[in-house]
Amino acid sequence: MKKIYTLMAGLILGGSIIGQNVLQTPVQARHKGVMAPNTKPIPNSRINSNGNSRTAAFGKWVEPVGDVMRAKQIDLNGLTSGTPSQGTFVDIIYQDSTVTLSDATGTFTVGDMMLGSVLDLKSMYIDSATLTPLVTNADPYYVDSIAIVGSYVKVTPTTDTLYTWVVWGDSSLTGPNPAFAKGSTGFFWVPPISSWRAEVIGPAVTGAAAGPGNLVKPTAAANHMVLVKYVLTNADSSSAGHLKVISIPLPNYLSIPAGSLVSCFYTFVPGSTNALGACSYSFTGGAPQTVNGFAGEVWGQTYPAVTAVANYQDQEVDPDGWNMGVDYYKNQRHKKYNNAQYEGIVKGDLVTGPRVFYFVSSAPTGVNELANNNFALLQNQPNPFTNQTTVNYQLKKSAANVAVEIYDVRGVKVYEKTEKNLKPGNYSLEVSDINFAAGLYFCTLSVDGQKVTNKMIKQ
Repeated sequence: MKKIYTLMAGLILGGSIIGQNVLQTPVQARHKGVMAPNTKPIPNSRINSNGNSRTAAFGKWVEPVGDVMRAKQIDLNGLTSGTPSQGTFVDIIYQDSTVTLSDATGTFTVGDMMLGSVLDLKSMYIDSATLTPLVTNADPYYVDSIAIVGSYVKVTPTTDTLYTWVVWGDSSLTGPNPAFAKGSTGFFWVPPISSWRAEVIGPAVTGAAAGPGNLVKPTAAANHMVLVKYVLTNADSSSAGHLKVISIPLPNYLSIPAGSLVSCFYTFVPGSTNALGACSYSFTGGAPQTVNGFAGEVWGQTYPAVTAVANYQDQEVDPDGWNMGVDYYKNQRHKKYNNAQYEGIVKGDLVTGPRVFYFVSSAPTGVNELANNNFALLQNQPNPFTNQTTVNYQLKKSAANVAVEIYDVRGVKVYEKTEKNLKPGNYSLEVSDINFAAGLYFCTLSVDGQKVTNKMIKQ
């Protein structure tokens, strides 16, 4: 096992202590990640409208693990002495365990198959300023966007993809296809970990196998999950260990039922079949990198140093909800145990939190637009789309000039349709025979000089 932050080999993420000889294994090396030059800023956890209670509208970027630690006033500067502290590091991820990472200490098999987190918006720890929950167990909410902080290193021209799943469901695990699964304390749990939480939770998955390939997927019902295949570009790439914010556009606003948790977890899927032992990620002093690789940014404990199980702190543990990092470590789960206990869940992680940001709001944009602007641009359907899609919009008042425009990521207009003297009502525009390239686009509705924009994805 090779983790890239302070972690004892033999400790499965999620708090499980493997065997009785864990303390005889040396502490693994750490690699501190830094933001790449000229990168866009990491989303701030913030309230974007007045009020912090569910009775007021809200729009907020949240990072479940980081927000919990901020609310608990944990030092997040990575100090190595003084009060207990956390730092951020890079963690190599790959769809299977056929390739290697390399640094000055040696070459190691990549074992992490999935990284992510669980968001419980009902927790008081999400808003560190007021310690007031944004929603109650009776309040639905919406998720608009996801952002991942990662290090993508591109050394060959192949096209690589982040497979990013977002699932949602309740923590009681009800229904025929539950989105989550729980693991409880048991034989592998010892103090202090067993005192932090009696259960951990993570996305339920199926399809685990010991062979290579992207075989694991959620078990959630189709109406409780979405898969976004984000194609990595040269703009996402940087040198090893240099992090960038990677925004993952969701095909639609996700309507999350009351009482539900949300989880985003992802894996790196290369555009080529790489040989066993190929170096997919190389730190300074390691073997030369030969194929494209990806690492996610994760929180890890920096002080006290982890030299014994008793040194682990409960800094990332949310005592008020289910907010936590999740991790699927394939080497241990497939090779050592290879049973349903480890194959069926992206395990909730009590001591390591990948940095995943969610934009949550109390209402979809279209509802607020109609109230504030007297018109609304709804999400195009289907989205993603191939050759055609339908753009829907609403007018509360008559409009002299209405235009639907589509722009690519460079700001180049690739489509336009104008209308004159429209009456109040609901309108649909079929955009067909689209011949522009696959990727992210922006659809803008202009009504008498006022504009609103939605994201759309061409496959």
